[in-house]
Amino acid sequence: MASIPSPVHNIHKGNNKLHYIDNDQTLCVIAIDPGHYNSSTLMEELRTQMNKKDNQDYMIHYDYTAHYFTISSNKTFKILNNNNDNSICPHTWLHTSYK
Repeated sequence: MASIPSPVHNIHKGNNKLHYIDNDQTLCVIAIDPGHYNSSTLMEELRTQMNKKDNQDYMIHYDYTAHYFTISSNKTFKILNNNNDNSICPHTWLHTSYK
């Protein structure tokens, strides 16, 4: 018997960018490498890329019941949804907060 893992998140060149405004009001754009991600690996990749981009401490949580990510930080930031530029950010699966 074989077991084939089913990826939860298929990231490709058409949906691999996340646009956001950081605490300094700077537009930031990160690009996730195309590939198949489960919730844990996508969460880690988003966190790594966002923290590397503007050196802010972002935390990411995935709600396995509601099926959405929450990105939070101790500083203000705003996620942008730009569907015309390969956005990874449909608001149906991404929530944000800051403390």
